[in-house]
Amino acid sequence: MRKSLMIWCCSCNRYIEADLITGKEIFPANKHLHNLPFWICRWCNNYVGCCSKSKTSTKPLGNILSPELRNAMKRIHNLLDPLWLSKQYTKSYVYHRLSQFLGYQYNTLELKTIEEAKRVYQLLLEFKQLENRV
Repeated sequence: MRKSLMIWCCSCNRYIEADLITGKEIFPANKHLHNLPFWICRWCNNYVGCCSKSKTSTKPLGNILSPELRNAMKRIHNLLDPLWLSKQYTKSYVYHRLSQFLGYQYNTLELKTIEEAKRVYQLLLEFKQLENRV
């Protein structure tokens, strides 16, 4: 029985009926990913992983991202994560400050456009510069 879920697809720019698959379909060469759950858009073949270590192991980890947006999210986390992993700030403080700059509650998993990702990245650069002056 096929399992599907309505998820926002950033490439298709709409909610789509995503199919639940295993990593074997997306990453045939990476055997360690074969049994992990993913949601896939059959229109563009982009995908999103799942919270596989939680009780809701098929809950999507956000929107279905394009490769460009997935790379942008990685770049954002390369700036964002060291701020709180270094224990210089708490994670909640960093996300709160970023939300203040953006004017809405920020969550990386909810990014929908490359323009939004670029704005977040630029704000993080500015945030790091401001915090380094203090």
